[in-house]
Amino acid sequence: MKFSFTVAASALASSATASIVSIQVPQTIAVGKTIPVKLVNNIDQSTTYQTSITFGLGTRPQDPKIVIGSPISSIYLQDGTMPAAPFTRNMTVSDWAWGREGKFGIRAAIFGAYGVTGGIGTAVYGAEVTVGNEVSDDYVELQYVE
Repeated sequence: MKFSFTVAASALASSATASIVSIQVPQTIAVGKTIPVKLVNNIDQSTTYQTSITFGLGTRPQDPKIVIGSPISSIYLQDGTMPAAPFTRNMTVSDWAWGREGKFGIRAAIFGAYGVTGGIGTAVYGAEVTVGNEVSDDYVELQYVE
């Protein structure tokens, strides 16, 4: 699975950090199932977005109805390196994202039991985070890309 990282050119110029991604993980994760995610302004805690991640198909299982992991051993969001603790990943988002529309890439890595056979392995899924205009839209939408 290739990981694509897409940002607007203006985002690369900014070095300010402005968010934490917090993930609440259910007991089981299936392809197409959504996970609640909260994005919080890390500077003054004034802005909070509620959103979710929907898992897309990876290299396996091929059947979208097969459950991946029961329960999940670990789930990570990563922006280059794996975090030390499962289920939660602190991620920085440039401050431009809180006032403009744009995208940046993330990956979710799941370690757990696969499908009907219960085999153990790790699946990595790519995603693009679309940040809406804070003033007019007030949302952050996470869309998985296969």
